[in-house]
Amino acid sequence: MFSNRVKWDVSSNKISSLLQKKLQQGEEINDLTESNPTKCGFTYPENEIIKAFSDKSILQYTPEPRGILPARRVISNYYQTRGVEINPNNIIITASTSEAYTFIFRLLCNAGDEILVPCPSYPLFEHLSQINDICLSRYNLYYDFEWHIDISSIETAISDRTKIIILLHPNNPTGSYVKQDEFEQICKIANMKDIAIIVDEVFYPFNLETRREPANLLKGHPKLMFTLNGISKLLALPQLKISWIVIAGKPTYVQSALEKMDVISDCYLSASTPSMLALQQLMPACSQLRNSIIERLKTNYKFLKESLISSSITPYNVEGGWYSPIKLPRIHNDEDWAIKILDRYNVFVHPGYFFDFTDDSTLVVCMLKEVNAFQKGINIIKKVAG
Repeated sequence: MFSNRVKWDVSSNKISSLLQKKLQQGEEINDLTESNPTKCGFTYPENEIIKAFSDKSILQYTPEPRGILPARRVISNYYQTRGVEINPNNIIITASTSEAYTFIFRLLCNAGDEILVPCPSYPLFEHLSQINDICLSRYNLYYDFEWHIDISSIETAISDRTKIIILLHPNNPTGSYVKQDEFEQICKIANMKDIAIIVDEVFYPFNLETRREPANLLKGHPKLMFTLNGISKLLALPQLKISWIVIAGKPTYVQSALEKMDVISDCYLSASTPSMLALQQLMPACSQLRNSIIERLKTNYKFLKESLISSSITPYNVEGGWYSPIKLPRIHNDEDWAIKILDRYNVFVHPGYFFDFTDDSTLVVCMLKEVNAFQKGINIIKKVAG
C-alpha cells in the first residue's frame, strides 16, 4: 500500500526505548539534547509578541507565492544589518526550512539526481532526500583542532547527476562555519559543473568566537545560490512557522529560478499570514532574546571547555551554533556510552553516529540547556567517563 520512499525502520533504538521507559516510570531526565528554545527557560518579550498579532489586517488573506511584500522587506532589512543588499523580490517565504529544501529539490532535481551534504551533519537530509526521490552523497569534514571542508572529497563525490552542494554555515553539530577560501573553491567547482549551492544559515547569528567573524557567503559569486534562514532559530520562535529562501547568482539564473519557484510555492501557500504580518514587530522585539541565547551558549561552552581540562573527555572546538560534540574514551562506543549515562544517571545525550561521526566514541550535547542543569549533566558525564 505504501510507497518505497517511506520504507523506513521506525522501530525504537536502544537509547530511545530506554528513555521512553524511564519517562513512563515518571523519572526526571536531564535532557542535554533539548533544542526547543521555548522549553529552555528563556524570558520571552510576551507583551511585544502578543501585540505583534493584534493588527486587524491578520483577518484578511492576500495570497502571494513569495510571501507578502512587507515581510520580505523586513527580511531584506535583516540582511542590510549584515552589510548585504538583498532585493525583497528575490526572497521566497516558506513555513519551514525543511519546506524550503523541498521546494529547491523540486525546482532543480529529477528523480534519481544527487545532492551533496557534509559528513558529519544533521540526519534530516536523509529523510528529505528520500521523500523527494533523490540520492544523498556525502563530502567530508576533517578536524585538526578546528573543522575544515575536504574539498577533494567534494570533487570525488560529484557525478553526472549531482545538482546541489549543501553548505551549513555553521554546520550542525560540529559548529564550524564555512571559511571564505573554502567557499570560493566550492563556487569554482559548482560553476564549472553547473551545480547549484544551498547555504543553510539557521545558526549563523550564534557565533561563539570573538576573534573572528564568520564569512559572509552572500557576497560570493556562484551561478545560482539559495540561502536559507528562519525565525525558528533567529528569533527562537519555532511555533510561528516562518522561514525563507534568498535566491542569488547570475541574473538570468535567478530570474528563471524565481519564476519557477512562484509556481511551486503557489501550490502550497503555506506561510502564515499572521506570522508574516507580525514579523516587522517580532524582529526588534526578539533581538534581546537572541542576545540572551548567545550569552547562555557562551557560558555553557566555556564551562564545557574548562571543566573537561585534564579529564578523559576531549571537547571539540566549536565556532558557532547550539551544539557541541565531545570525545569520550574508546573503552565504549558512542551508543554504549549514551545508554550507560542515561541508565545510571538519567542524563540524555546524542550518540555521535546519529550525525555520522566516523569516530565511534563521540557524544553530542545541546548547549541551549539552562546553565545549572547543563553543568550538572556535564559533571555526570565526566564522572561516568572516569
